[in-house]
Amino acid sequence: MKKMIKHPKPDETFQIEFRNQIIDAYKLNGEIYVGVRKICNNLRVDTPSQIKKLKNNQVVTLTECDIPSSNGIKNTYVLLLKDLNYWLATISANKIKDSEIRTNLIEYQKECAIVLWEYFSNSKKASTDTVNQNTILQMQLDNQKMIMQMQSDNQKMMETLFTFIREVNFATLTRADIPKQLQEPSVPEQTSRQRLNEIMKEIGKDAGYREVWNHLYSKVLNRLSINLKLRAKNHPNKNIRALDIAEELDIIDKMIALALEMKQESY
Repeated sequence: MKKMIKHPKPDETFQIEFRNQIIDAYKLNGEIYVGVRKICNNLRVDTPSQIKKLKNNQVVTLTECDIPSSNGIKNTYVLLLKDLNYWLATISANKIKDSEIRTNLIEYQKECAIVLWEYFSNSKKASTDTVNQNTILQMQLDNQKMIMQMQSDNQKMMETLFTFIREVNFATLTRADIPKQLQEPSVPEQTSRQRLNEIMKEIGKDAGYREVWNHLYSKVLNRLSINLKLRAKNHPNKNIRALDIAEELDIIDKMIALALEMKQESY
């Protein structure tokens, strides 16, 4: 029989109304947490996937606690209230097709954490306290910055692109003229060994990969008098390969010429 794991029980339990929906909140070790499952149900997003995402995020504080209910003790995941903004902002409203669900999510992202923070500030009779008001204001600012950044990245990219197209002189364009946001990462220059592998892979599509390599090694032996396979076999390092020997001898470019010759022969 599976042993039940005991989790901490909250000191107090709260049910707070937001947009005609109930949000579960808990006081645990002096901190306020919110119930993840209830919010997921309110937003109509998949609870297991959201919990998995939160578990994999080292920034937020997610924990389990045991909640007394009419059916006995119920285990649930709770998230620290100060991390609620961060979590909600990771749920993309742009991917939700239903306009009602999308609007509800955006309102949660904008106001939910602030409403909850105000609720608990007022419950402590500290709503006029300067520190609490500054904290609420800072939450509002942080929340708006986070949502604006996550939802406007694509728009900024398009604005940058259109401005660039309007102003650029394509006749004298260089990579340095392209805004960093529009640049593809620099592609590392292909090595001679990579080029050789690419050619041999193309030739080996029809003739067979092992066979074409054996033929190339035979050409190297006949033309350059170098037995790469034998040298690799007799090398003190048993993990070394024939191509490693070719690199040491600096003959990869000559092998490329031989490979291209094989390709012209339609080997």
